[in-house]
Amino acid sequence: MLKVGVIGSRESVLAFRSLGVDVRLVTDEDEAFKELKAMTREESDIAIIYLQEDFYLGEAMRAYVDVLRRNVKRTVILIPGAKGSLGYG
Repeated sequence: MLKVGVIGSRESVLAFRSLGVDVRLVTDEDEAFKELKAMTREESDIAIIYLQEDFYLGEAMRAYVDVLRRNVKRTVILIPGAKGSLGYG
């Protein structure tokens, strides 16, 4: 069965855990990028990944997400953080 994952700060995504979502708590973009790569490994059963916009600002992250968006196996959806939207989601 395919799963849903979310990557973000504690205050923004912790509540997703009560819905049975695979929650990865991060504090910076490097951690977020590492977790996104882990969620998108070939053997991963996560098909939908919610990524907090705050961790989508760097060039490497944007390029990786763009590649994933062309992949029919997974999708990445940007969501606002606790402080509000940055306009990407």
